[in-house]
Formats: sequence, structure tokens, C-alpha cells
Amino acid sequence: MFFAWMVAAFLLGGGCVGAAVTLFAGYRRRRADHSSAQRMSAIVEDMNQILQSAEESDNFSLRCHNDLLRPCWEYRQCGREDCEAYGNFGVRCWHLGRPLCHDLQDFRQLFERTRHCEACPVYLQARRDVEHRFIEQFNDVMAILDYKSKLLKEARNRVEESSRLASIGEFAAGLAHEINNPLDGIMSCMARLERQPENLAQNIEYLRMIRDALNRLCGATQQLLEYARKHEIQREFLDVHTAIEHAVAFMGMRVRQNAIDIKFDLDNAVPLIQGDRHALTQVFLNLLINAVGAITEARDKNRDARSTGSEAIGEILFRTRTIESGDKRKEFVEVSVTDDGIGIPAEHIKRIFEPFFTTKGPGKGTGMGLTIVKRIVEEHGGAIAVESEPGKGTAVRIALPVRHGAKQTISEGK
Repeated sequence: MFFAWMVAAFLLGGGCVGAAVTLFAGYRRRRADHSSAQRMSAIVEDMNQILQSAEESDNFSLRCHNDLLRPCWEYRQCGREDCEAYGNFGVRCWHLGRPLCHDLQDFRQLFERTRHCEACPVYLQARRDVEHRFIEQFNDVMAILDYKSKLLKEARNRVEESSRLASIGEFAAGLAHEINNPLDGIMSCMARLERQPENLAQNIEYLRMIRDALNRLCGATQQLLEYARKHEIQREFLDVHTAIEHAVAFMGMRVRQNAIDIKFDLDNAVPLIQGDRHALTQVFLNLLINAVGAITEARDKNRDARSTGSEAIGEILFRTRTIESGDKRKEFVEVSVTDDGIGIPAEHIKRIFEPFFTTKGPGKGTGMGLTIVKRIVEEHGGAIAVESEPGKGTAVRIALPVRHGAKQTISEGK
């Protein structure tokens, strides 16, 4: 009987131990599951922040951190310093277009190429478990977006270069007259010098006229060379009126040929802004080209109502002023360009900033002018708005922020 009780007690105790072991194992599993869920939540939060940053900065080179990743050159003790991956911590060699460890295809076939890496320890050690596989799959997608974004930027730069060359064409259309008139004057003065070389007072005056004509020629060619030359972006404190004056000077001949008046209502008390002089000149040049085109189109459609003599057929007004944001914490320099041209139909207003959108006929516009203007303005932290009424004209308003340290006004800087 006593033996039976001992056996029962032993079995009962063993059951308790077994139950305790089972409970402890379940507890550890639940803790592991909870910890894994927390890690996955943190990973997803990191990915959200990366995506937000990429959208705001248009930079897809960011990657989610992987503590298992070891650089291929470090793992393999590789000395190929000419490889793109060499010396770059955190760079995934399978994201590169031409790593030297394999003769892989072009980057556009990323997921085709990673099949070559599935047996590589560098590739496998970075994807050791579900969490890290998830991280690297996200990074693979970011790498593809980065590559496609660079291709898109290259294509955009080519298109914008074409638009810039089209702007040069607008200038070149009037350049022949800008050069021809001074040349005619020089030839006339030289003929008079040959006829009366002894008339010293007259010859001095003719030489002065020749010098002025040559200065006009140099100015015209210098403007063309200055605009045609590629420039690196250089931010500096500048007078927005200077960029306006350069754009107007650049288009001066075409404006005069079309009998258009350009008027100015410029506030010399506006602060200096921080920006790139060449980029802002392109902004005002593109707006001026559009305004001239709108006025001449209105003239062509309504010749009876427009003068064809020496009287101006239209007017373009440049106005500047200082404005404040809604909370009065920021100041902006507002530049408005207003014309009395043909205007823009209401159904087109929402599309005018779309790439390649144009209402002009074939060969008369690239459809990139306002797209480039909007991009440059936004890169300067500014905003652009357009108001238009068909048959009445168009007003384009640009607001450029006043940066800290640029509170000196234009009148004070002179």
C-alpha cells in the first residue's frame, strides 16, 4: 500500500514538472513572438520614415539598416579597389551595375541578376531570417526606384536642355537684326571717314559711333554666350531685379520687333534673396517668352483691333513687392509678370505645368517652359500661381523666400 502511494506521488510530481516545463516553454515562445512583433513594428516604422524622406527630398539612395550585412570586400578580404563596392560600407554589391565578382547583366534586370547571388555567402548572411529578408527586399525595391529616378532625371535634364536651346533660338531670331544694325552704322561711318579723312572733328565723332556700335555687338554676343554656357548651381544673396534685367536685355530685340512695351513697378525696398542667378534669369526669360508669344498671338487673331503701326500692340508689366506668410513668420519677395495677351482658357490652367503640355502649334513650343519655371521656383523654396482670362491676359506670380541673413534691401546694397 505504501509503495502504491509513493508511485502515485512520483507520477503526480512528474506531471507538475512536465506542466511547468510546458508553461515555461509557452511563456518563452510568447515573449519571443512579442519581441519579434516589436522588432517588425520598428522595422516598418523605419521604412515609413525612409519613404517619407525619399518623397520629400527626391532621394531614393536611402536604405533600411541591416545589422547582419557585411561588405563583400570585407567578408572576402577582397583587394579589388577598382570595384564600385570596394570601401563602401553598407553598399549592397548586388545593387551595383557592374560588380567585379561576376559578369552580371545590366542593373535593369536586378531580380534576374540576384539569382547569381543566391549561393553567395555575402548575399545569404544578410538574409539570415524572415526579418532581415524583409529588410533586404525593401532595400531591393529602393535600389530599383533609385536607378529609375536617376534615369528619369537624366531624361528630364535632356528635355530641359532642349528647352534651353529653344530659348536661345528665340534670342537668335532677333540677333541678326541686333548685329546687322550696328554693322550698317559701322559701314556708313567708315565710308564717311574715307571721303573726308582730313575732317578731324567729324572723324572723332564717327569713331565714337563706331566704338558704340562695336560695344553693342559685343554685348549681344556676350549675352548669347553667357546663356548658352552651362553653369553649376551657385546659391548666393542676390538682387532679384538683376535677374529680371538680364532676362529683359536678352529678349530686348524681339520685344522691340513686336512693338511691345515693357513696364516696371519695382520696389527697391525688397530684401535680397538667396538663389542661383542663372536659374532665376531663366525663370523670367521663360515667362517673358510666353508673354511675348501671348501678345503676338492676340495680335494675329485680331489684327483689326490691334495697331500695325509704330504704336505698341501690347504691354508686359514686371512688379516686385515684399509679402508675409499667413503666420507672419516668413517674408517673401513676390515677382509678378503680367501681359495683356490672348489669355489661357480655364480648362488649360490646371495643366500648364505638365511636361510637354502646350497649346501652340507644331514647332512653336516645347511645352517645358512653365514646367522648368515651376521646378526652379520650388527648388528655391518658393511657389508660383497663375491667373488668366481669355482675351484679357495672364498674370504669373512667383513668391521667393527671404533667407536668414538676407535682410539687407536692394536700396541698401547699392
